Amino acid sequence: MQSLNEKIEAMCARMEAMKKARKSTAHKKAKHHRKTKKSKNSVSKKPVTKKVAQNKGPTPAKKTSVAPLKLYHEAYQKYAANKYKKAAETFLKFVNLYPAHPYANNALYWTGESYYSLGDYEKAAQYFKEVVEKYPKGSKVPDALLKLGYTYAELDQKKTARDYLFKLMDEFPFSEAAQKAQNKLDELY
Repeated sequence: MQSLNEKIEAMCARMEAMKKARKSTAHKKAKHHRKTKKSKNSVSKKPVTKKVAQNKGPTPAKKTSVAPLKLYHEAYQKYAANKYKKAAETFLKFVNLYPAHPYANNALYWTGESYYSLGDYEKAAQYFKEVVEKYPKGSKVPDALLKLGYTYAELDQKKTARDYLFKLMDEFPFSEAAQKAQNKLDELY
């Protein structure tokens, strides 16, 4: 179900990106058409000269040309193929390049999942905590709290594990993650 929801979210985001690109392209075409029409109808009073680039110091670093969703899906495919280290690196690249993107909290969550799958529970906990702290209203917060409970249980820190599981159940009592938290609490007691 979660995978299907992510696919639907991805398709919606792609559709929005396509709409924006279409509007942007239409605006540029209209602007170009007006310029072309104007230049054909009027005689230029300024002589045509070539601009010479001046060295004004270092140029700012360019952002990657990879579209955000393409990068996100690339990372998720690595995760699905059990290439957890590469997946974590790619998800982090996504978060660093697009921290305000609607999928940034998902990417950070899947970074934690990648490290959890590698058995690196301390790093996993770090990224799950970041999901909760950086994106408190994000869709992945309940799952991150659940995984924090699981992670601290793996680290044999049962009190901390319980604290996160109870927090999840308090803040998101009707979530699917809360049901899983109850099961884990039963297991821990």
